[in-house]
Amino acid sequence: MGTWRFTAVAGLLVALLAPDSGAREYDRIGGRLLLGYNLPVMGLRNNWYTQAVRWGGSVVYNRNANNALEFEYHRLHYKDGKIEGQTFTWNEDAKDYASPRSDASMRINSVLCNVVFRLGDKSRLFNNQATSPYVVAGGGFHSYSNRVSGLIYPGQKGIPVAGSEQNRLDPSVVLEPVVESRWALGGHFGFGVERFMTNNVSLDFRAQHNFLVGTLGPREAWGIKGVMPLLQMLDLEVAVKFYESGD
Repeated sequence: MGTWRFTAVAGLLVALLAPDSGAREYDRIGGRLLLGYNLPVMGLRNNWYTQAVRWGGSVVYNRNANNALEFEYHRLHYKDGKIEGQTFTWNEDAKDYASPRSDASMRINSVLCNVVFRLGDKSRLFNNQATSPYVVAGGGFHSYSNRVSGLIYPGQKGIPVAGSEQNRLDPSVVLEPVVESRWALGGHFGFGVERFMTNNVSLDFRAQHNFLVGTLGPREAWGIKGVMPLLQMLDLEVAVKFYESGD
């Protein structure tokens, strides 16, 4: 990342954290508990996983009527990777074989900073039954670990068969588990609607596109392609937000 990008990010944070000369009734601290449905897209979906549940929480600082900061932690766990249903062609007999004990899963833990920019009429913010649409953008750090195990070794010579010149595949010969664990930078953007149920409790509905600068290696014998340089996913989530009283 170039120097100009760091300067732009620093300038944005300074602008957001600078004292606001406007009304202070919107200056509040709160929290956010989220539950979401995560959908991988592009290479991550085509080759690896199809869905996951995402959950976590945030500390919220609503600075004014126009914007807020969220300091978020969340995690998700992909299961039932597509490689579990894939077959490989054994060179000894040119037949396709599955790996009955194969297992693929990936865990992601994320620490993020979100900037929320409120849209539309803000005069009724923090009022019962008020609605506040917004756009959101941010970034942070992601720790991901992808584990694949139980795959039958496709390069084996097999077991000799009495009375035959052709060997038989030995399903007990499996590859050692492969774990890809990395830290990755990432970013995201999206939009949402916050609906106040009381003056300091709201429901928050959000759709968000995420991208991680990371890779997953290929498994060529099973027709699984590698994913690089971005792991991308879409989140559909609902959250409960609660704020301190503005009285």
